[in-house]
Amino acid sequence: MEAPRRERISYKKYKNSLLTLVSNLSIAILLFQFPLTDAYSHIRASDQLDDSADTGASALNNNNKLLIILIDGFRWDYYTRQKAKLPGFSQLISDGTHAEWVEPMFPSLSYPTWTTIATGLYPEEHKILGNYMLHRPSPIDTTTNDELSTIPETVFSLLNDSTKLPFWWKFVEQIWTTVTKAGRKVSLANWARCDVPFNGILPEVCTGYVYQDVNTHFRDDLLNALKRLQNGFSLAMVYDDLIDHVGHKFGPDSNELKLTLVHRDAQIRELLMAIQMSGMANKINVIITSDHGMTSLDKTVKRIYLEEFVNMGDVHRVVDYGTVVSIAAEKDRSAALAQSLAAIPSAGVLVYSKDDIPEELHYKRGTFALDFLLVAKPGYFIVGVKGEKQIPNDEKSSSAQPYAGVHGYFNMTDMRTVFFAKGPAFKKGKIQPPFRVVDQYQIFMKVLGLSPNRHHGNWDSVKDMLVA
Repeated sequence: MEAPRRERISYKKYKNSLLTLVSNLSIAILLFQFPLTDAYSHIRASDQLDDSADTGASALNNNNKLLIILIDGFRWDYYTRQKAKLPGFSQLISDGTHAEWVEPMFPSLSYPTWTTIATGLYPEEHKILGNYMLHRPSPIDTTTNDELSTIPETVFSLLNDSTKLPFWWKFVEQIWTTVTKAGRKVSLANWARCDVPFNGILPEVCTGYVYQDVNTHFRDDLLNALKRLQNGFSLAMVYDDLIDHVGHKFGPDSNELKLTLVHRDAQIRELLMAIQMSGMANKINVIITSDHGMTSLDKTVKRIYLEEFVNMGDVHRVVDYGTVVSIAAEKDRSAALAQSLAAIPSAGVLVYSKDDIPEELHYKRGTFALDFLLVAKPGYFIVGVKGEKQIPNDEKSSSAQPYAGVHGYFNMTDMRTVFFAKGPAFKKGKIQPPFRVVDQYQIFMKVLGLSPNRHHGNWDSVKDMLVA
């Protein structure tokens, strides 16, 4: 996910907070040596409830529970380059299954990938095409009674309440709705748009995403998720964006990133110990996944300045900047805008009209796709325009150096991400060949013993990691 835009963050204060957290890590590790600490007192085996209320036929075990942890911006090689300092993730690997890597989709951005993880569908079908989108109403079609035609022009913007408008989310059912419809309890923590009803249905517990300088509640979110799984819930989902924020601000190769990963590893290790002490290790499956990787935005990356190529009189809106940009033309100005965009060097940026977007991107049939799509190649970065036509309209969008780290590229090794899994449904010590982000949804449903909705996953790509 992108760094926050709503407020200027004191990263000096943030960095000091991070280093304080990490400096306390040695104390936390010492606590791990004791057989039971107060942190686990509420999840002892004696507190377990009867699981007989669970419904749905399972090919694995009717009592299987699933905890999905999405750590935003976790690049595929972050673990291997410092694994000696990451005993929690090492335990996941030795006691469970992990993928060599997970292939991201296009675009390798947060909101589209979160929705793909929760549906198994590509963006052109689930309709969430980016962290920023523009709905432009078309003439009312009385034959289809399309309600979108009656909705005025609306912006979908990463960190404000525009993302909560129901019409963005009406097209497909996400996993928490499916599991809820099956009569099971679902809990989500810090998870974007679990708080928007789908056909009037909400999960039992949902805390929507709220940005914080440092996510200090991740540990509590994990332990609360475990407590709920122990007390009758079938599915818990926890989201964390700290790794992503640090990667954007300091870069993927920074010491700050490495320290942050060590701290998150300690909390994962604490969770694994808590599961063992709860007496639920034979029922709870833990999956840690991510949405994309991260790459450096340094001086070697060539900048493409949109304002040098386009006549802004031809432009209605420019949506996003960086690696993937969409442009809506003013009425009757598409041809003129296309001619201007053709001057952008194709060695660095691929420019597509909507109808010409390649099928392999799984994008062009998206309801909110605009007139033109610009895709930066690795080594290039698109700088947005100044003024109200730019979405988002802030200083970062027209800056040549908004971040130290970026993502969103297509077919780039640094965009690869991770998958770890441990529990009764998964083989022990299994190294799974690479698979795609869209393949994960069917794993979740298999573990829960529920039939998946239609999806784009390939079962043969993932089935060997499961015990049955």
